[in-house]
Amino acid sequence: MSSSDLTVITGAGFAQGLGGLSVADIDTAFNLLPSRDYEVLESQWQLPHRRAFQSLLQKLFIRYRESYNFELLLSALRDMLPFRHHPFIAYTSTLTSVTALDGFDAELMLDVHEVVINELILLVEGRSIPADGTELTAACAYVRSLIDAFQIVHCDLNYDDFSDSVYPEGVADDGFRGNGWPRTFDAGQFVRTRSHVQLMHLHGSYRFRYNELSGFVKLERGASRNTPTSADTTDGSRYQSLISGTAKATQLMALPFVVYYHTFGHAILSRPRLLVIGYGGSDLHLNTLLVQMKQIYGPELRVVWVFHGELGQQNTYMRQMCAAFTGERDRGPGLAHLESLPFTEGFAQSGSLLMYNGGFPYARESDSDRIIAHLAS
Repeated sequence: MSSSDLTVITGAGFAQGLGGLSVADIDTAFNLLPSRDYEVLESQWQLPHRRAFQSLLQKLFIRYRESYNFELLLSALRDMLPFRHHPFIAYTSTLTSVTALDGFDAELMLDVHEVVINELILLVEGRSIPADGTELTAACAYVRSLIDAFQIVHCDLNYDDFSDSVYPEGVADDGFRGNGWPRTFDAGQFVRTRSHVQLMHLHGSYRFRYNELSGFVKLERGASRNTPTSADTTDGSRYQSLISGTAKATQLMALPFVVYYHTFGHAILSRPRLLVIGYGGSDLHLNTLLVQMKQIYGPELRVVWVFHGELGQQNTYMRQMCAAFTGERDRGPGLAHLESLPFTEGFAQSGSLLMYNGGFPYARESDSDRIIAHLAS
């Protein structure tokens, strides 16, 4: 561990500031209703029962429309699958939690899951990287100043390309290698090579696919999306391009995600500097590791948490995480202490934690300087 090591976490707030999807865009289940003709879907995925397919989708969306949350929808689908479709779990023909949707074949449910994921990929791809823009230019300039100051492990929780695009060409290593496209994930090289920037799409990317010949691959931007976004792999796991739903931790067992999570965990537990941009704090598999930082590093810990909007309106999980970093308890007086902190020009500080209410990219160059200075102190 070096004094210049930094772990970065970017969530939806990071992408939204650069023109990407908002949390509301992604969480609205109705955005994932199939946008293409069912005949196309039938030919692409060989769906055997068009009416049953439509009926299952309809029942799912009616059942979950009040929540407007696609993660609940996908979790419900996964709950109804046979165990043989879950990673590294022995086969059994018993369905779980299927009582509300009796009569639907498990293979059909897998097809529905595939369709919903594909709709999400289309949604993300439609709001991916802008050709130009002042926000992206400002973000690139800031990231270059980070690169000058720190060696970075960057854990991106988004499905888009914004984290890839803010780094200069060739600087960030995501483990996918090759002279052409698609590029193949090389787990050994990624773990052994200590690049200046290790970039991980921990929850997947709209460009990730599984190829039976090459393994886990990353497509070129704008490449054909005809290949399925999920597949049964040779090791018995079920690969998916995107990690989604309310039980993400159970889906991290396939490559490249298991390697990414290992790398992220090692970074969190071996370096006292953390920059969080636009993460709502609701992923338990991240928070379990983050809360260890205060215990491990004590006064050496340096955390910057970047968000947008009033602190009291932020996700409860995010506020509890920030309260934990102040050294106070994560509920009761600790949370009250956090919410009583005064903000001056967008900043509030308590011990090791510096909060910035300004979103990303930052409003002023001096804001960037202050954030880096806190992390480097």
